[in-house]
Amino acid sequence: MTPEPVQVIKERRDAALQALQARIPYMKFIGASMERRGDELTGLLTYSPDLIGNPELPALHGGVTAAFLEVTALIELAWGPLWQQIETGAVTVEALRDPGHRLRMPKTIDFTTDFLRPGLPRDAYARRG
Repeated sequence: MTPEPVQVIKERRDAALQALQARIPYMKFIGASMERRGDELTGLLTYSPDLIGNPELPALHGGVTAAFLEVTALIELAWGPLWQQIETGAVTVEALRDPGHRLRMPKTIDFTTDFLRPGLPRDAYARRG
């Protein structure tokens, strides 16, 4: 059996990540997305004036910051097992794009954010460390 070209694998991974993100509509609403570099995911919250909670500072709204961290964590937790299922053929990218396809996503049990300083009015990033 001939191994797949690396580019084909990369395209499949990127398509799977896009399909996974599409399952969380709030990500699009706040302008959040995930970027993949190899096996590492990085969350990106693109700055928008609509995200400002306190125009006097200006500072990003705390709820947006917390939501961004939460959706980034959910994608990170779902990605590992999902990628294994895609590589074994148990799940296809096309199935992920189908809203009727049942996908087990992690559920938030409890989430607390302690804000040490205001969020700056610029793009924000989140990565597992």
